[in-house]
Amino acid sequence: MYFLGIWLYLAYTTSGDKHQGLPTEGYQLAIALHLLGTLYLCAIVVRDILMPERDGVRRDGSDDPSGGVLDGADDVFVLGYAAAHPPRHAALMVAGPRVEWGTRGAPAAD
Repeated sequence: MYFLGIWLYLAYTTSGDKHQGLPTEGYQLAIALHLLGTLYLCAIVVRDILMPERDGVRRDGSDDPSGGVLDGADDVFVLGYAAAHPPRHAALMVAGPRVEWGTRGAPAAD
C-alpha cells in the first residue's frame, strides 16, 4: 500500500494541471498507516522480548532456538528485573523429545 501511495503521489505531482494520482492528503494518510504498521510490529517484538511465553518461537521454553551451542548458556550479565527473578518461560517446558537441528548422528557402517 505504501509503495502504491508513493507512486500515485508522484503521478499526481508530475502530471501537470491534470493532477492524476493521489493528492497530498492521501499520501499523508499512506505515510500515517505505514508508521502505525511499523509501530505495531515494534510493539509486538518488544512484547515478545518482555514476555517470552507469548513468543511463538520460544513458547516451548527454549532460550534461543537458533542459538546453536549457546542455547541455554548462562548470561554473562543481567540487568534490572531479570537479575533478581527467574525467567517465567522456564515453567512452560513441553514434555517430549527435543529436536537438535544441525547435528548429525553417527555415520552408517558399510
